[in-house]
Amino acid sequence: LTITFVEFGLKEKWSPEQIAGVGKIIGYKVSHEWIYGYVQRDKLCGGKLYKQLRQSHRRYRKGNRAKRVIIPNRVGIEHRPAIVNKKKRFGDWEADTVLGKQGTGAIVSLVERKSKLYLIRKVPAKSAADVARAMVGML
Repeated sequence: LTITFVEFGLKEKWSPEQIAGVGKIIGYKVSHEWIYGYVQRDKLCGGKLYKQLRQSHRRYRKGNRAKRVIIPNRVGIEHRPAIVNKKKRFGDWEADTVLGKQGTGAIVSLVERKSKLYLIRKVPAKSAADVARAMVGML
């Protein structure tokens, strides 16, 4: 009976969060995570429930993110010298990386904090060697 209620809610274009909320009120206790999983399992078996989701083109990812890579010997921003935050001297650079979709590479950005000069370069991967090579090349 709960599955019938869930499928009814999807047919009415309710979000899984809305279905779970209404279900809790009327006695069909089901989590939105379970609903997303149920829709995914149905899709893998050839079902069409995924087309009932409001944003059917997007894949549900909550709780399924890959863990971030821990950078060895990383120095946190809280250990940055106080003078850097004042932006009074030229030569204090800040670096960042932005990852593309899986396997499409990354972007390395450098910004000089006083002048706000931005340097940006695309790299094939976020490996230490590729990022270091790009940073040295830009500087």
